[in-house]
Amino acid sequence: MKKYKKLLFGTVALSLALASCTEKNPDSTVSSVSTSGQENISETDKTSGTGQSGNNGEKKNELDFHGITLNDIYLSQGTSRAPTTGTYKVLVLPIEFSGKNEAFRADYKERIKNAFEGSSDKNSPDYTGYSESLKSFYQKSSYGKLNLDFVYADKYQVGMTSKNWYNSPDAQAKNGEEQDYDYGSHLLKKAYDNYTKNNTIDKDCDSDKDGYIDATIMVYSTKDYSIDSKNKKFDKVGYYWAYCYNATAFDSNTWAFVPDENTPIPDNYMFLSYDMLWDNNDNSNNGQPKSDYHTVVHEYGHMLGLDDYYGETDEDFGSYNPMGGVVMQDYNICDHDAFSKTQFGWTDVNYVTTSTTITIKSLNTSGQTIIIPTNNGNGTLWDEYIQIELYNPTGLNELDSKTAYGDTLGLSKAGIKVYHIDNRLYYFDGEDDSKYGYVDLKKDVFDIDDNYYLVAASNCQKLGSEYVPDEYNLCQMIQAEGYDTFRAGTATNDDLFQTGSVFDPLKFTDYFKNGKGNNGADFNFTVEFVKVSAEEATVKITFR
Repeated sequence: MKKYKKLLFGTVALSLALASCTEKNPDSTVSSVSTSGQENISETDKTSGTGQSGNNGEKKNELDFHGITLNDIYLSQGTSRAPTTGTYKVLVLPIEFSGKNEAFRADYKERIKNAFEGSSDKNSPDYTGYSESLKSFYQKSSYGKLNLDFVYADKYQVGMTSKNWYNSPDAQAKNGEEQDYDYGSHLLKKAYDNYTKNNTIDKDCDSDKDGYIDATIMVYSTKDYSIDSKNKKFDKVGYYWAYCYNATAFDSNTWAFVPDENTPIPDNYMFLSYDMLWDNNDNSNNGQPKSDYHTVVHEYGHMLGLDDYYGETDEDFGSYNPMGGVVMQDYNICDHDAFSKTQFGWTDVNYVTTSTTITIKSLNTSGQTIIIPTNNGNGTLWDEYIQIELYNPTGLNELDSKTAYGDTLGLSKAGIKVYHIDNRLYYFDGEDDSKYGYVDLKKDVFDIDDNYYLVAASNCQKLGSEYVPDEYNLCQMIQAEGYDTFRAGTATNDDLFQTGSVFDPLKFTDYFKNGKGNNGADFNFTVEFVKVSAEEATVKITFR
């Protein structure tokens, strides 16, 4: 079976990091469903469109995933992502180079542990000195549905400088006939082998029992190539950076294609610098650097299956960020947005196809969100639609709405965010390159044995630009005043919809042509925000 090229996800260049249930009208027919996460489902469920089974064996409403998860899409490409719900253990592999100033501190393991699972409580003995750890962020963002634990290996000593490793054959791998940098996959294997010589892989590192460790994080001791640009002029490809990848991305990593349920092996991994876990310019934590969760949380979003939401940079027009820079998968700040959380299975979705009035509470406290499809909606998340959330600058949004991260400040006012989502699936026939196109989930069978799949639209990767228009964004925040200004800057409080605001796709011509979606179907409704406060919003949806 032919597989799609594996995808490399990296962090956006930020100056700090681098110098860097629902109330509704009782007469309405709104469907309200709690979306299911990336749990294991049977092949029958995936192909029949009957919906996904939960842990209790009960069928979920098919409005949620239509039996398809983010992980299913990656599996069709020959790779995988970490589970988005449940409790499992992440394997942490420290990697130490031998160059001058490249060694870990003596207390490296304690400090890594603090960054990954410390507390945001200032009175706690394991206080991070800043705010969230990787663990506490995802516990809060998921409303307790994702709980990460960690297994920490002793450091693996590479025995050479970061420069010598970069220039060695070990930093190369092959995908077919193409030679490329291995982006840490050989270090992954060496560190894993070093750990398993004297340790057994914890069974909770492979929660789905597929023979692969759910998630592995490599923390390397040298500085990243941009913060140490004087000494890392040799790094022409950004090898020493922060990104997620899969060992199975390279055909030459033959070891990665033999999963072992008895001794799980790594595949889905993160590679980032030790310094990216800390704000080394701020010693207000009793003279010690403060733990800084932003980069590792953003990268873990990739390990769970998300794309980058920041836009491509154009020489003539600069950087265009369709999401306005103010969500975690964009400029690494604030909480995850409603679209991301819904894909993870964390939200309570109101799927609206008839005129109604709904009251939702703020996303960060309730997980409540609204989805309104075009008039040709397929009843799934793998579609084109409008998504609505009530934003509140509290909880995981509070820190970044008060303190700029690099040059970007989160929104400091409560209000409604409206997103245009184009999450339609594209298929490629595994045997015949001439057969490809959008998936029609009303009639097509989703079959990962015969096809590979991707989401065609993207903000950053533009995966399908060879096949679909590259102006199709995966997710885009619609500005309340109706003008798309995100090429000139990031989102501001004025971009939020407030009490009395009306969203009519026919009038938002910067975003829609004649009120139509990318798929040519009509967004045949108006949305009036009757009352908006920090705690809840009353939303009136009227179909034409």
